[in-house]
Amino acid sequence: MRNSFYNKLIACMLGILLTAIILVWFLYNNLGLYPMRNLQISQIESITLYSLSLEKAVLSEDEKKQLISYLKRVELKGKGTQKFKEYDGCRFLMFQLNMKDSSNIDFAASNPFYIINIEKGYKADYELCEKISQLYFSMLDNHFK
Repeated sequence: MRNSFYNKLIACMLGILLTAIILVWFLYNNLGLYPMRNLQISQIESITLYSLSLEKAVLSEDEKKQLISYLKRVELKGKGTQKFKEYDGCRFLMFQLNMKDSSNIDFAASNPFYIINIEKGYKADYELCEKISQLYFSMLDNHFK
């Protein structure tokens, strides 16, 4: 009878452990990170806009504010991958945030991915990704006519 109790206790503990592992895995893959949520315009020296042919232009203060308002809502979901490189027409580089601490962040919004530093693509929220992409193309029209 005592062995039966310990066997049930071990089985119960293994069940709880397995449930916890599955829950952590699910949360890791489905809850996003907001890496730019606290990004302040005062932290940014400049933002470089890259054309389709990789020409460069510097955004105005108003353009910076507009872009930052979108970037603050960017949620990186799941684990970053290189799958974005398999998509035809995927833009790897749209903007470079040049920070006052001398660091740089390369960013692109190419549905269905947010691409950070041309290294990792993360699942994108379709609507926000599309808004950033539309903003990018309107800025291209303004800077590279």
